[in-house]
Amino acid sequence: MAHLRKKGTKKWQIILELERDPITGERKRKYKTVCGTKKKAEAKMAELIQKYEKGGKLVEPKKMTMKKLMLEYLKTNKHNVATRTQDRYRNIVHNHFIPDLGHYQVSEIKPIHIESYQNHKLTDGKLNGSGGLSTTTVRIHHNLLSTIFKYGQRLELVEKNPVKLVPSPKARGARNKFLSREELKKILDYSEGLWIHDFIKVAVATGMRRGELLGLEWENVDFDKKRISVTQALKRTSQGIELSEPKTNSSIRSIAITDETIKVLKKIKSEQAKRKLRMNGNYNNENDFVFCEKDGRYCVPSTVSRRFKRVVDKLGLGDYKLHSLRHTMASWLIQIANPKVVAERLGHSSVSITMDMYSHLSQDIQQKAADDLSKLIG
Repeated sequence: MAHLRKKGTKKWQIILELERDPITGERKRKYKTVCGTKKKAEAKMAELIQKYEKGGKLVEPKKMTMKKLMLEYLKTNKHNVATRTQDRYRNIVHNHFIPDLGHYQVSEIKPIHIESYQNHKLTDGKLNGSGGLSTTTVRIHHNLLSTIFKYGQRLELVEKNPVKLVPSPKARGARNKFLSREELKKILDYSEGLWIHDFIKVAVATGMRRGELLGLEWENVDFDKKRISVTQALKRTSQGIELSEPKTNSSIRSIAITDETIKVLKKIKSEQAKRKLRMNGNYNNENDFVFCEKDGRYCVPSTVSRRFKRVVDKLGLGDYKLHSLRHTMASWLIQIANPKVVAERLGHSSVSITMDMYSHLSQDIQQKAADDLSKLIG
């Protein structure tokens, strides 16, 4: 809806009635003054009507701050992502985006602002002032900021996405740390008899993530078919400990296991059955976790990590983390198996992700391929 208002001799004001702001509910109007004849003003009014009907701005971006857009995105998107992802996004928005970009009007944000933000975070982005964030973390910032602008475009609050014109920081190719066979043997020998021992053996054999192992229940272990079905993960979130779907859709998978792993799992199951009898009604049967505390309760993820770290520190093996067990399996397997098989076992959505993560092994793999080819040629 639009109409003209005469403002003086050969001066006209065009008034466009726009749709309501989907956030505030306020009716928006666009004003444009035209000097000249009424016919000229009517032509300009028709031009503006056509522009807005073709999907232009329903609400002028200059009237909305970045802070307001970001907070609205968090509010709307919280139902579409896991709790831990919500927590991460909220942390990024409140601790990084809003302090640096929140005061700008949406219409003011240009590619130069995005580039400047990323450079700042890479050099001095840590909240404690101890240096820059990793390229991986800033890539997450980049992707989230782009998603927020796409959200604004979908609601027709924003015309363009300036993040698309700025490249995401390139990964620096940091190597994932993995254990040598000798180091793993030392860890297993030292931890014999401890709770963490069997956890380590299954973690290395399957490459499952910490949360996936802690969320594994006996109904998802098929001894006959020699398979483990990964369908859920145990995670700590701002709401406490939660049992939820794994990290991504590709993380929901079936993993083949060996007789040796089955032997370890059957030992765990047998020991649990004995404890249930001894504890009678004091055993927690709410879940049927493979890896749990002695009374059947879930294991707190950080507690399991500390148990592993204590063993590593006692042996003086260096800065290995629990996740290093997953990297160990992948690094060993990628040298002897089809990369697609490795990617599926890890729950990666594509082979390229796997190969990028373990690219430091590509030279060894190529050398082995060349040697094997040489043997075939003779």
